[in-house]
Amino acid sequence: MKTLIGSFFIILINFCIILSQTEVRQMGDDIIDNTALLSGLTSSIPKNSHGIQVGGVTKTASGVLKVLVIFVRFNDDNAPWLDGTLAADLPTWAQNYVSGTIPSNGIYPNINISNLFNRASGGDGAGTLGAFQVIGDVYYVTTTHDESYFIRDLDVNTEVLNLLNVSPYNIDFRKYDNWQFRVGGKDYEHSYLPFNPATGTGGDGTIDQIYIIYRGRARDVSAQAGGYSTISVPTSAYDGKYFTSTSGSTLAHSNNMNGLPEDFYGAAHEYGHYLFGGGSGNTNTHFDGRTYDNHTLNKGLMGQFALMQRDNNGGFSMYERYRLGWLIPQYVTTTTNSKILQDSHVSNTAIMVPISFYAGGELKEYFLIDNYQTTNDYSGADPFNKTPIFDNNIVHGILIFHIENEHLTTPTLSTLDIECADGLWNWTLSSGASTPSDKTDDIIAKSTPTRSSGFDERNYVYITVGTYNNEYITLVATKPSEMSTWRYTKNSWLGDNDDFFNKDKCEILSPWSNPNSNNVSGTTSNIGLQILNYNSTTKEYTLKIAIGNSACLDLPPSKPQNLQVSASVDDEAVLTWSENIESDIVSGGSYKIYRAEIWGTTEPTTSDWDLVATIDAYDGSTPITSWTDLDSYIYTGPRWLHYKMSAVDNTNIESVCSDKVTINGRIPKQNSDSLYEAESNKIYSLTSYPNPFNPTTKIDYQIPADCYVTIKVYDSMGKEAATLINSRLPAGKYSTNFDGSNLSSGIYFCVLRAGDFVSTKKMMLIK
Repeated sequence: MKTLIGSFFIILINFCIILSQTEVRQMGDDIIDNTALLSGLTSSIPKNSHGIQVGGVTKTASGVLKVLVIFVRFNDDNAPWLDGTLAADLPTWAQNYVSGTIPSNGIYPNINISNLFNRASGGDGAGTLGAFQVIGDVYYVTTTHDESYFIRDLDVNTEVLNLLNVSPYNIDFRKYDNWQFRVGGKDYEHSYLPFNPATGTGGDGTIDQIYIIYRGRARDVSAQAGGYSTISVPTSAYDGKYFTSTSGSTLAHSNNMNGLPEDFYGAAHEYGHYLFGGGSGNTNTHFDGRTYDNHTLNKGLMGQFALMQRDNNGGFSMYERYRLGWLIPQYVTTTTNSKILQDSHVSNTAIMVPISFYAGGELKEYFLIDNYQTTNDYSGADPFNKTPIFDNNIVHGILIFHIENEHLTTPTLSTLDIECADGLWNWTLSSGASTPSDKTDDIIAKSTPTRSSGFDERNYVYITVGTYNNEYITLVATKPSEMSTWRYTKNSWLGDNDDFFNKDKCEILSPWSNPNSNNVSGTTSNIGLQILNYNSTTKEYTLKIAIGNSACLDLPPSKPQNLQVSASVDDEAVLTWSENIESDIVSGGSYKIYRAEIWGTTEPTTSDWDLVATIDAYDGSTPITSWTDLDSYIYTGPRWLHYKMSAVDNTNIESVCSDKVTINGRIPKQNSDSLYEAESNKIYSLTSYPNPFNPTTKIDYQIPADCYVTIKVYDSMGKEAATLINSRLPAGKYSTNFDGSNLSSGIYFCVLRAGDFVSTKKMMLIK
């Protein structure tokens, strides 16, 4: 398709073909061939093979669009631009807001709206052009009147257009009418009729797209608004061409821009209203519009990951690119053991997995899987990905869009959600519950995972306190005006790296994971996904797509969730977690528990982790969700205990480990009566302190019964370095010293053998 589109551009530019041409389209799984490009209008545009209409709704999403960009400065506006450029001059980034022509080498300046549309529509930034090219001209106009003179945007725009129509500008407005949109009044029907300077003909008599960009605020919306999709324009003709309210878009506050990628989202977003339709108003024209009007819907919250967001929009998502015909996903309906997914934005690809269909056979519910890469990971990634989100510098991962209810003709009426890899949870107030009517002292926290209900960090979180149903978002409040909603310990609402599925972190989506892959109705979908590998050089993920119950069970178990650690009354570490529910865990599965003992506050490394227990996952039909570490109660010194766990199915396939939890091993003794002493004396134990040591360390050990005891020290090669104890001892607590003065620095292992009991502790000698 890229070759086809590139050929079309060459013909168009070099030979100025003036034929009535059908809009270039990628139709889902169907591709219109090159004969259709030059065949004139068609009576109807078919839907793709999934029954979904793709392309631009009321304006074109493909071919070449020539736009007019006008920056407007009021006569008395003398504040410099954000980059320090004087008010009377246009900054370099604004001068290059749009490219005047399609570059002969196919490479646009890195950051402007021409490259934004080019990259989103399939261009690779290295010479291969996308399906949609936006070019145009930039003008900077200073009004003859001061700002206070104007009441409406119409007043400003009338003066600006009149100035552009005469010297020194003398714009030929005919150059900006090259399309007939909605041929026959039909959405998705557009004809390319380029302006012919020789004959003065082209288009349909109405300007295609103009951007009027105010340095300050616009008058027809609130002072804070960044713009709106239409423009207020005079009814008179300019060079025989008319402007209408749908001839363009209005943007505001350009004096706060500095040429960063997000400064161009506004232009794409406002044109997106023509591309995606939805009528008027916020409700139907934004994915999150219905959420704003009814927060209990809690859908469409794709802020930063989609263009058509009412708030906090980002660049074009995979879903938007698919609905515009810019992307043909790989359609997977059977189990695929080794599916390669390249960087979605650079390679213009994604994976689509169907879930359910309408009665007529049209695709209703599906997953769209995106290999999301940013310039935080490598320079070749899409430069328009807005990567710094509050304090989260997103890198890369698998982003899963769940299209829960596809609207076949109007994308923004579809119900969408992002399956956040950190799951759905019940939430609670970690502080502030004593004043239920006052949210300013509240802090919210995750309580228990829910798999199918509850809220993720990107939702509006509802918590009932007393008779009050309070609403929160997971952002850190920084000023009083935010105190009523921003009530969390980190900034996660607009996205963080935990939203992404990644190898060795959260690599499974299944009917039993959290989040799960089931239908929005809650019925089992029998769809699963596993990340097998990530190639940091090629930026490719290798995935397994599982279709069917057996194939899903063949995947590793899902990552255990909600692992927590606390101290018992006997000063032992008690672990609790939420059960895995896979049938091959319920019947014969187990958990492996790993512990790392660290002296000091350093994080454990791979070699620090020891497998300390393997326990059954279920006792009959009762899930086992707790375990007490009987070897954790010794608390001499600044010792930290770190724990993590994995799930193992009945075929011995192990999951990735849970998130790590930590407890300070120096736990104050909570019960010193004779019962405590009696119970504690029933335990075997072995510890050493300090560790690391130089050159001596004290070894404490305990045996609960009379037995023969040996304590030996071995080096890392297994060679015996010392024998410390070799005798029969009565039950009790003992201490001995180990002197490493004659040994070299390195790792040593202290091994206690007491009857049938064996315990090994790793020690580090540092000289």
